[in-house]
Amino acid sequence: MLMSGIGLCMAFLYIYCRRENVQLRFKVLLEYFIVCALTGFIGARLLFVVAIIPSIETFTINELVYYLVNGGIVFYGGVFGVILGIVIVSIRKNISPKNMLDFAAPAFPLFHAFARIGCLLAGCCYGLEWNWGVILMDNPDVVRFPVQLFESICDIIIFTGLLLLNTKKKSYKNNLAIYLCSYAVCRFVLEFYRGDQVRGIWYGGFSTSQYISLLILVFYGIRVLHKTTKYLKCYRKRMNIV
Repeated sequence: MLMSGIGLCMAFLYIYCRRENVQLRFKVLLEYFIVCALTGFIGARLLFVVAIIPSIETFTINELVYYLVNGGIVFYGGVFGVILGIVIVSIRKNISPKNMLDFAAPAFPLFHAFARIGCLLAGCCYGLEWNWGVILMDNPDVVRFPVQLFESICDIIIFTGLLLLNTKKKSYKNNLAIYLCSYAVCRFVLEFYRGDQVRGIWYGGFSTSQYISLLILVFYGIRVLHKTTKYLKCYRKRMNIV
């Protein structure tokens, strides 16, 4: 919770320092922050409940309520929850949701980089047994691959890349797509080095987050293909190519 809190403060500070670029008043920024914190937590908790379904033999209503109240969180659920929160507030304030999502996108990996360090310190979301790595207090006889640290490094690289890209082109366009696709690739690969089962292992041996990563990549792949096809049609029309 400490590292997640620090990450949340850093993400808020990043957006606060750059809010003038999108003419975002502080009062509106606070509304975004409050709504997104609520929708993000709800999304993260709901996806956790979905993720643990494969590991529960009989899923009753009582268990559902228990895990909704006392369960953990899944990052992807938080991401989509925050996206929903940004869309809700943007529509309410007559602001372009797409522009706000692209503007806020670098805050996701910035927050997550700190949160994953928190996972490492708390011993959750741990890696496979390995010949080098870290030792958890709950299981001091087992050395584990520091998958949390590697994911934190990936988040830092993505955040830095977005910053450099925004500085170069002086625009936030396509930030969300770049973040989601790059993180999806990193998350899909790193999930193979996870050792905890609570994240949900489904058909084919893939985890919940791996399936979500694949859906993200397929979605944006289809969008790129559609835009490319549309561009080629326009190009042929301009060049009078039959």
